[in-house]
Amino acid sequence: MPNTTVDHQLLRFLITLYKTQSLTTTVTKMAMSLSSGSRYLQHAREVFRDRLFMRSGQKMFPTTEMRRLYPDMEAALDALDKLVGPRFFNPGASRRVYRIASLDCAFTLILEPAINKAKEVAPDLRFEIYPFQTNSFEDLRQGMLDLLIFGYSAPIQENMHKRELGRAPYSLLMRRDHPLLAAAEAPGGLTREDVERYELVAITSAFSSEHQQVRMPWFGDELMNSDLQIPYFLSAAFSVLDSDRIALVPEPLAQLIESRMPDTRSCSFARCTNRYWNPTLFWHERTNAEPEMQWFRGVIENSVHFSTPEKGNPA
Repeated sequence: MPNTTVDHQLLRFLITLYKTQSLTTTVTKMAMSLSSGSRYLQHAREVFRDRLFMRSGQKMFPTTEMRRLYPDMEAALDALDKLVGPRFFNPGASRRVYRIASLDCAFTLILEPAINKAKEVAPDLRFEIYPFQTNSFEDLRQGMLDLLIFGYSAPIQENMHKRELGRAPYSLLMRRDHPLLAAAEAPGGLTREDVERYELVAITSAFSSEHQQVRMPWFGDELMNSDLQIPYFLSAAFSVLDSDRIALVPEPLAQLIESRMPDTRSCSFARCTNRYWNPTLFWHERTNAEPEMQWFRGVIENSVHFSTPEKGNPA
């Protein structure tokens, strides 16, 4: 079922873009990143089933449908402002506790930067991070969780909302003197035979298969042997230091680990696969219109800075 959510932030984005005719100016005015603005525009196009804006040179010109919708959008935004006006949210005075389920990869790359950014303007906020489990969606439905970040765009459930935060290719992580690095630097790069010589550290989640093999995104038609399965991406970095094992991790995390742990190295094989990591933010209808939740969801979206491939399949 397609996500047809239209909230205060999306309406304000479209109205600002209509007035400025510039995506860069719009995201600057709304204090969001350019990639977040692009995702907002793509979401709006899906909701309204129209391109809404057409680029010509440096300007974004509204389509006929957007010009037709604009008066209604302004009226809807005014109505929403009146409705939430009495519940104006002042982040600096908030003492809210946000309860979030996430894998450690999403916490490191997305939630920790978002939390630090939020605490700059709301120092009394508190955060409780829980491991993702098979019952996490049920906990979100029952109000035991506020938000959930999962590593792929799971099917949407009743009364749930979701937004994809970004996409990133995978990399292989290994020790700095691993023999596979020489193969990666050779003409033609890594081959299937090169990689299959080594055991893989399998990162498991609540929905992972319990078999002793895991599917490598590089080789969609085969299963690759794994002698070690662990639930933490960051632990994989230590498991490869003293062995010939290799770990499959999202490229932004591999780059971060390599920058902080000089005894590790990573190599990308994005050109050899159409698989990607796409962390997705989930929340319940119950909190969809809450100003505190809208604000923090925006902080999370604006904390994503890794690249977004145009095509590929989630893994």
